[in-house]
Amino acid sequence: MSVLSRLFLLPGAVALLLASPLLLAQPDPAERIGDWIKVCEPIPNSTQKTCGIIQNVIIQETGESVLKAVVREESIGHTVLLSLPLGFALPPGIEVRVDQGAAVRYPVQTCTNHGCLSGWLLDDAKINAMKRGATLTVTLLDLNGTPFEIPISLTGFTKGFEAIRTAR
Repeated sequence: MSVLSRLFLLPGAVALLLASPLLLAQPDPAERIGDWIKVCEPIPNSTQKTCGIIQNVIIQETGESVLKAVVREESIGHTVLLSLPLGFALPPGIEVRVDQGAAVRYPVQTCTNHGCLSGWLLDDAKINAMKRGATLTVTLLDLNGTPFEIPISLTGFTKGFEAIRTAR
């Protein structure tokens, strides 16, 4: 079983992402940290909890969500899971870069009627780049092959990342 397959089988990984508006409406345990929100949930059959930081990218003119990002600490390492919009070219996957750094291509694992999902493990180099950076940019290709970029603010990422590491 691949690491990415295991990522999607983790308890609550997809549920946390897709249900995040409901979780964020709860006054406890959500906590705003810069442009991120820390959310914790209990691990089934355990006294421990799992926490993640979430950012919902919204088009200001319409109020429509175009991307949700969740960073979590899992038993397999630190993971990122993106909920992407519908209507883009799937085969090339997505490209992700921090500020003006090198872009890294990731596959899209699955799509639902709510959007498509892409997730991967974060290595130390990517975590450190995100801590130092200002913007994580996700690039998709529309159905005509034209790239469009979705910026994710990294304001508060360092503090949020440290908060999920100490939350267990």
